[in-house]
Amino acid sequence: MPVLEAPESEYTVHFKFPEVEKLSPPIIQMDNVTFGYTPGKPLLRNVDLDVQLDSRIGIVGPNGAGKTTALKLLIGALQPSSGLISQNPRLRMGFFAQHHVDALDLNASAVGFMAAKFPGKSDEEYRRHLGAFGITGMTGLQKMELLSGGQKSRVAFACLSLTNPHILVLDEPSNHLDIEAMDALSEALQKFQGGVLMVSHDVTMLQNVCTSLWVCDNGTIEHFDGTVKDYKRRITAQANEAGVVQAH
Repeated sequence: MPVLEAPESEYTVHFKFPEVEKLSPPIIQMDNVTFGYTPGKPLLRNVDLDVQLDSRIGIVGPNGAGKTTALKLLIGALQPSSGLISQNPRLRMGFFAQHHVDALDLNASAVGFMAAKFPGKSDEEYRRHLGAFGITGMTGLQKMELLSGGQKSRVAFACLSLTNPHILVLDEPSNHLDIEAMDALSEALQKFQGGVLMVSHDVTMLQNVCTSLWVCDNGTIEHFDGTVKDYKRRITAQANEAGVVQAH
C-alpha cells in the first residue's frame, strides 16, 4: 500500500507589486482619440482619458463596446485613427491581457520562462518570487501547459511585477483566479503606489480597488458619477425598461 501523506495546508497568496518611482505629470493622456477597425466605422469616438500615478480607474460597459480596444490604444498596441495619446517618456506600463496565456510559453516552466524574459536572477530568486504569488514547491519547475488556469494567471502576475510598472493596465484580471488569489490581488492593488486602470465585470474587485468609474458604451467613454452599485442599478433598470417596451 502506498504511504499516504497529509494534505497540504491551505496555501497562502500575497501578491506584491514593487515600489513605484515618482514621475512628473502628465503621466499618460488620451486626447480626442477616435479609433475603428474598419475605415469609416469608428468603434470609439473623441475619447478623453487622463491616467495619473494615483488613478484608480474602472472601465465598465457592455461586451463589444470597445473596453479592451481602449486599453490597447493606451498601451500603444493600437494606433488611433485620429487624436493624440501622449505619455511621460520614462513611463513603464504593465499590461495584463484577458487572454494572458497567449503570452506564456507553455512548453517552458515558469522559472525558465521568467529567466528568459527577465534575466539576471538566480533560479532560487525566481522561485521565491513565484512563491509570493502562490506558485510554490515544484510547480514553478513544471511545464506551464500542466498548470491550471488560475496558476497560469498567477505566473502572469508574477511576470508583470518584474516589469516595475508605474501604471497597471488590467483586462479582466480576476478571470481564473480563486477567492484567495482574488483577495490577494485586491489587497496588492490597494497598496500599489502607482496608477491602476482596470476593465472588469467583477463588482467586488471594482468596489475594492477603483475610486473612479468610467462607462464605455455607444462609441464613447465617459465618467460615471456614482458607484459600481449605482451603475448596476442603472443597467438593471434599463434592461427592465427595455423588456417592458418589447412586451408591448
